Amino acid sequence: ISRQQSITQRREGYIASAVLAGETETRVDIQTIELK
Repeated sequence: ISRQQSITQRREGYIASAVLAGETETRVDIQTIELK
């Protein structure tokens, strides 16, 4: 579980950075699908 949490936090951080950067929403959608 700890591994999944760390990975999730990294992905959420990456997604947050991508959103803040406003570069590509496509990458965020891909990450979201992978999380689901």
